[in-house]
Amino acid sequence: MLERTRNIYHRGVVIWYSDYSNLKGQELVEAIRSNIKKYLARPKDEKEIGLALLNIDNAVLDRDAVEAFKRSGEQIRDFQKVVAVVGAKGMKGVIIDWVSFFTKVKIKTFHDEQTALDWLVEQKNQRII
Repeated sequence: MLERTRNIYHRGVVIWYSDYSNLKGQELVEAIRSNIKKYLARPKDEKEIGLALLNIDNAVLDRDAVEAFKRSGEQIRDFQKVVAVVGAKGMKGVIIDWVSFFTKVKIKTFHDEQTALDWLVEQKNQRII
């Protein structure tokens, strides 16, 4: 089974990657919860990466998934300062904006992972985080 959460490296910068693509219902909610548990179990210095990329392409966000994203944002907002999201088209984009507002985490949506990764590195290089 493909690991859905892991550190990735882009231009020498560490980014926490979470792949929720093509998930829906309880499977998506469990993936979100599992990701947060895995993230919070890491040593403090590894949690303080500050950058994250989420892929929600073709994921179906129901009420439970939105609540799980909101709760996860609350739990990691002290560590994750900048988040890029791929696949937030239409209503999913509105939901992501709402999660960003509620959690006070800077979240920006993108159409592809490469552009999102470049933006995250730029945020790190500009010391936004």
